[in-house]
Amino acid sequence: LNGNGIVLENCDASYLSHFLVWSNGSSRDGGRAEGGGVVVSGTGNTVRGCTIHDTAGSGILTSGTGHLLTRNQLFNIDYSGTYATPLYLGATETTATFNTIHDTGRDGLYPGTGTKVMFNDVSYVGRLAHDLGCMYGSFAEGIAPSGARTRIAYNWVHDRGDASDQLSKGIYLDNGSRNYLVDHNV
Repeated sequence: LNGNGIVLENCDASYLSHFLVWSNGSSRDGGRAEGGGVVVSGTGNTVRGCTIHDTAGSGILTSGTGHLLTRNQLFNIDYSGTYATPLYLGATETTATFNTIHDTGRDGLYPGTGTKVMFNDVSYVGRLAHDLGCMYGSFAEGIAPSGARTRIAYNWVHDRGDASDQLSKGIYLDNGSRNYLVDHNV
């Protein structure tokens, strides 16, 4: 979805990316051209009511600004065990609400800059990795150039990875992440 005001609604998307070998495990797409899943760029696009599942890379990968990702079901994402994630909010000032995310190789959602992450249910993450979070961000500034601040609120984060793994958390803002507002999560 590269443009302005595009809507992807009520789709069932499976096997959006498949790879057995990845060139960059720290990349959201495994360093593979086919690793991005539903790629949303541009301005003000919407992904609503979709079921996205069974993919080695990311489920929804965003760039640009002002997108809405709402009421989606994302599961069996990142079976490669890389840094791919069901919802990667790389776009600024994006809103992710009422999404259900479960059964991931590593993280469930990457919050990004100036985003609203509210009323999501994220669970059963970290099936293939350690040192992760249901919601995980790193090296990120929470305040967008416009002044919009990332808020992570009213989410249900549970059943993450190996409960004995001290590096696996519900909401994990790692390595220099700053200026996030995190409140009213369970």
